[in-house]
Amino acid sequence: EFSGYGGSLFSNMEYDEEDKEADVVYDRVDVKMDDRRRKQREKKMREQIRELRAEKPTIQQQFADLKRELATVSNEEWEGIPEAQEHLKVKQRKPSSFTPTPDAILAGMGGGHSRSIGGAATPLGGTGTPM
Repeated sequence: EFSGYGGSLFSNMEYDEEDKEADVVYDRVDVKMDDRRRKQREKKMREQIRELRAEKPTIQQQFADLKRELATVSNEEWEGIPEAQEHLKVKQRKPSSFTPTPDAILAGMGGGHSRSIGGAATPLGGTGTPM
């Protein structure tokens, strides 16, 4: 009776020494092929990195000649190099100004229906601002 793809074709057969030996051989072949593929993949990756570095050298490579020239700089020339702080542009901060909201506006927000600005209409006599 056909059991489809879910069933094992050799479930009724015994697993003997020959089968074990064949599995070991196939496992060795798989390991060897995986190692070979890995080496090829790594070789290809190294070549791509080499090509990329030829097109776009790293910052270290770009400044290597300048770093070598620093060895010939005398102490007087070294002392003559200006400090970086001298060339920084510092933004001036604007002074913050705070203008309090007038009592008349706050009184209008309090939910009262009165729109008069007189002193009698303010809840705290016009001298305090509720927070």
